[in-house]
Parts: sequence; structure tokens; C-alpha cells
Amino acid sequence: MQNTWKFLLRADLPAGSLKNLNFAVFGLGDSSYELFNAMAIKATKRLLDLGAAMVLETGLGDYQHDFEY
Repeated sequence: MQNTWKFLLRADLPAGSLKNLNFAVFGLGDSSYELFNAMAIKATKRLLDLGAAMVLETGLGDYQHDFEY
């Protein structure tokens, strides 16, 4: 994932470069942490910025939930 994230953060990627990509993101986190699911939120935003289409709302799994994730 580190290489993929480095690629997605490249400043020279055109805004519509991922227009043919459909995606879904589900983060696994714990709401007791300050940066709860921050990576899932950042990844969703960046993919949308690059023109990808979200097929499902971003899921933010929370270990603190009654049912856990």
C-alpha cells in the first residue's frame, strides 16, 4: 500500500487520471484514537480528486462499536 499511496500523492497526476476506476474504501479503526480512520478518509478524498467513482459510501469500522468492526 505504501507504493500505491506514494503514486496517488504524485503532484503531476492529472485531475481525471483515474476516471475509469470504480472503488470502495472500508477503514478499520478505533474511535478512541485521535486520527480515527484518517487513512480511509484521505484515500477516499484523493481517489475522488483524481476522478475515480465511489461505488459505496466509505465505511468507517470502529472497534469501540457494540458489534466491534
